[in-house]
Amino acid sequence: MSVTLRIRRDSKGGTPKRFYFVDKTVKLPDGTTYRIREVPTDQTRRGAEQFEHDRVREITDAWREGSLGTAREEEQPCPTLRMFYARFMAEYVRGENKASEEDSKIDIFENHLLPFFGAMPLDAIKAADIDRFKAEQLTKLTIRRKPMSKKTINNQLTVLRKALVQARDWGVIREMPVVRFFRKLPPPPFDFLTFDEGKRLLDAAKHEPEWYAMLVVALRAGLRRGELRALRWSDVDFDRRILHVRQTFRRQKLGLPKGGRAREVEMSDDVVNVLLVHRHERGPYVFCQMNGVHFTEGETRQPLERIRKRAGLRAMMWHVCRHTFCSHLVMRGVPLRVVQVLAGHTSYKTTERYAHLTPEVRGRAVRVLDSLGTEEASAACAVH
Repeated sequence: MSVTLRIRRDSKGGTPKRFYFVDKTVKLPDGTTYRIREVPTDQTRRGAEQFEHDRVREITDAWREGSLGTAREEEQPCPTLRMFYARFMAEYVRGENKASEEDSKIDIFENHLLPFFGAMPLDAIKAADIDRFKAEQLTKLTIRRKPMSKKTINNQLTVLRKALVQARDWGVIREMPVVRFFRKLPPPPFDFLTFDEGKRLLDAAKHEPEWYAMLVVALRAGLRRGELRALRWSDVDFDRRILHVRQTFRRQKLGLPKGGRAREVEMSDDVVNVLLVHRHERGPYVFCQMNGVHFTEGETRQPLERIRKRAGLRAMMWHVCRHTFCSHLVMRGVPLRVVQVLAGHTSYKTTERYAHLTPEVRGRAVRVLDSLGTEEASAACAVH
């Protein structure tokens, strides 16, 4: 079929969007072919079929008049970014990227790139347009009512550049504009709970056993929210006291943890004890609804908000628990390399963000040398 109904997952985890897409090869009387790959403006079945019919007739008429090449060059030099988006997602992203990366690109395209560049032909996008986009993005607020960071805008520019590179490689455009990123930025600040705040959060959750258990695992094992939602009882090895972090949920899709690989996290006494008490037979998931179905992202937001208010703490997301896990390990003198392994950071640079929490550890390290020197000096004096 040349008119197909495709599915596009919603960037916020809601109802998937359906859209019609025309993919038809027109065979001309002289044996040559002309391929149509476009998203119709009229997104009804009848509208898409009419769009296809009109485009075929337009191409055939242009061939008869001997102006097909001219018509192709003058009427539509190359597809707009909105038209190219469907092909880029179908033929490149879905084959090269994980589901979570595909969802991220959909979100960036639909909420940022297409509103600004969508109507522009690819070969009309210039460096000046990209600079205007950057300036406009800096004036926008995120859903948390905070200014959009330069790092976030750089992520959007990375997706735009990849689409333009692919268009060039496929011969859709001859050359691509220069994409100037914001200069290398320092890592963004992160929030974490002090030892007292962590205790207050757990105390406030104790009369809600499901969420208490989930918070203990988040704070004492450092699992991300998606990893907590995807954790199965088969991943919990009580004998070896190990959690096998094998999967994660991003929105409603199950996949590998961030970084593309599984990891093992040793369980502390707190984690072992709370999971033994929490053990149930509702289903395979450790943290789930009463019918055994795993929690959605939305179902985990309100309980945390309710508990942190009860504890008298500032606004926080689930990821603050993971930052707290890493921060407390570092503050207790655990080497950064060990923290990297436990947290599953693929890059040591990510773990280095916690290095500023180690002044006391570094101080104790150098005092060891002072102590050693004093002992040696005393021994030397005794000899003489």
